[in-house]
Amino acid sequence: MNKISQALTAAILVGTAGLYTAARPASAAPADAGVKIAVVNIIKLSDQLEEKTAQTDKLQKMLTIFKAEQAKKQEVLKKLAEPLNPQSTIALKPGTPEYKAQEKKWEKASVAYRVFIEFTQLRIRSEHALLVEKLYHDITSAIKTYAKAHGIGLVLQKEPMDTSVTTDKALMVEIRSRKVLYAARAINITAPLLRIMNRQWEKTHGQ
Repeated sequence: MNKISQALTAAILVGTAGLYTAARPASAAPADAGVKIAVVNIIKLSDQLEEKTAQTDKLQKMLTIFKAEQAKKQEVLKKLAEPLNPQSTIALKPGTPEYKAQEKKWEKASVAYRVFIEFTQLRIRSEHALLVEKLYHDITSAIKTYAKAHGIGLVLQKEPMDTSVTTDKALMVEIRSRKVLYAARAINITAPLLRIMNRQWEKTHGQ
């Protein structure tokens, strides 16, 4: 038995043990409780949302502006450093007041450049985190509204399994992270949620 087979066997055994425990007739809810269940493919939903596209565009614009400003500042640093280069045609003599003054200008600009890089990267990362948080909030809010409107008492997350993993450990993580092993197409509400959220986005953000 190879490592992948062992991993699958172990995962099945773990899952079977969990099902056996859950199946004990202790104080479990009756089988005919009548709870309506649905599943949502969060990855597919988020990737196809107009809101996600707008977020990606916003971050891309921020990166474009950042790179343009970075290039300008790099050019300034290059010009300030040129008189300090002994091989330059406009090289200043080391130790002279002019050289020291130019060196201070370059050092000051270098510090400002590093601060600019660190601050801008932090701002972009923070903006990205806020956008992701907002997207997740909007998705869960839409799911809650849809579920209440359709009498759904439980919504589970359904995502595709990554079969490209190369180690048995990674495979075990993938298997154990599965929240839904099977769901009938009739209870998958990903498509209607996508239509509703995109229509709402176009209504509030469209031209």
